[in-house]
Parts: sequence; C-alpha cells; structure tokens
Amino acid sequence: MFAGKKDAGPGVLRRNPTPDQLGEPMKKVLALVLVVALAGVAGAVAIPAFAATRTVKLGDNFFKPRSVSVKRGTKVVFKWTGSAPHNVTVTSGPKKFHSKTQTKGSYKVTPHTKGTYRIVCTIHAGMTLAITNSATDPDIPTNALTYSLSAGSPDAVIDPTNGIFVWTPDSSLAGTTNSFTIMVTDDNPWAVNTQQLSDAKSFNVIVAPPPMITNAVLSNDVLVITWSSISGQTYRVQYNTVLGTTNWTDLPPDILATDVTSSQTDTNLTDPQRFYRVLVVP
Repeated sequence: MFAGKKDAGPGVLRRNPTPDQLGEPMKKVLALVLVVALAGVAGAVAIPAFAATRTVKLGDNFFKPRSVSVKRGTKVVFKWTGSAPHNVTVTSGPKKFHSKTQTKGSYKVTPHTKGTYRIVCTIHAGMTLAITNSATDPDIPTNALTYSLSAGSPDAVIDPTNGIFVWTPDSSLAGTTNSFTIMVTDDNPWAVNTQQLSDAKSFNVIVAPPPMITNAVLSNDVLVITWSSISGQTYRVQYNTVLGTTNWTDLPPDILATDVTSSQTDTNLTDPQRFYRVLVVP
C-alpha cells in the first residue's frame, strides 16, 4: 500500500507513515520453503504442535507465508488468491509434487517424508509470463501511480499506467532463475521537496526448458511419444511426413500434464514415415 498523510498545515506531506499505512511487509520471492519434521522431539529441539492443516496463499508474485514448518503427515493447502495463472512445483526436496497451472481454487498435499522442500512457480522457455500488479493510494484526491521495473531482464516490459508486467524468456534462459523488482511511485504535488512515496516488490521467475521429446516406443503398430512437461500445462502433439515443411497435422487430443513427463499415442500409422513435435498450448 502506498500512503501519505497530510499534516495540519496545507501542502505538507508527512514522510514517516504510521505502521498501519505501511501495510504488510514486502514479499520478496515467488518461492516457498516447506520444512517437514518428525513429531515430538528431535535432539534437544522440540517440534511445535502445529494444526492438522496449514494454508499457504499463492498470489501473483508471492507465497504467504514464505516458509512453513509442519509435522510429518500434516496437510498443506495451497490457495490461489491472485489473477494470473500459476502452479506449485517442488524443485528440491525428498519428494516431488506438482499442481496444475490455474488462476483459482486450491491444491492439497500431505508430505510424509521429513526434510526441506523448495517450492516455486515455473514456466517454459518461450512462454509469455504476464502479471497484473496493483497498488492503492488513500490520498484524496487520489494520486496518479506510475509503475516501473527497477531490476530484471531488459526484455521484460511493464505498462507504467496499469502495472501489467510481460516477459517472454527465450530458450537461452532455460534452467535459470531470474529476479525482478517492480516499483510503483505516487505523484503528490504537495510532497515536501518533490519527494514521492513509493513501494517495491521483488520476485523470482524460474524458466524450465522447452518441452523435449525424451522417448518414442513403437509396439504392435502403436507409437507412444513421451516428453518433458510442467504439471497443469496443456500440450499438443503434431506430425509431418516431410521434415522442413509447414503443413503439420494435429494428433488429438491435447494433453493436460499431471507430472514432469507426459505422453501421447499414435495408433494410425499409415504413412511411410512421420516426424513429431510438441507444442505448448496457450
């Protein structure tokens, strides 16, 4: 929240907002650390008795809370609260789990293996990431707000008026973690020394490699094609009889991934040869 409060004297802006004006602390990373511990006592450290269910809110650029400690067997519920599509993916930890990519609803998981899980939202290289940022200003009249990028890839853009952030990472960024900082500044003509109030939020974007065909097995005139995927993302397989031409044919149906790999079968092998490719469906 961006807030400035005018003193009794006209045209003077207080530069030290009260705690209620500052809002919640800044959420800095679109990542979550989930620590699963044995129940009872581990060494000399007592494990707190947490509730049977813990809820984690998933916004457009944050997890809240950013770290969670639970007993083994505790249900963790991820609840979508933003407007942009996101998923929940474990990048490191004793066990892997993935949610589908969605804009609302929830995803539930009950970890039974102790350890530390790092959880992020992922996208493929070549996909476009769009995040709508919003801010409020309680001043009357409301000040104009301007959005800008103070850190991040030079290819990323943000609309200064509506806060929409757009970035399309290319294949050279596959497997990388990219940090962004979005700043919003008000335009208060009564501010002291023309200083304006501002706030910033930072987040990371982890770019997964493009989908890659990892296996193709032919058995009894049925071809099974397997590729790397992101859970919750939809993929389309296409084939062509002559490599290098543009007349690709869809192999229905589209596949909604539920794991880190997905597969499709081709049972109508009537051509002397076929070439296949996998597309990410927008």
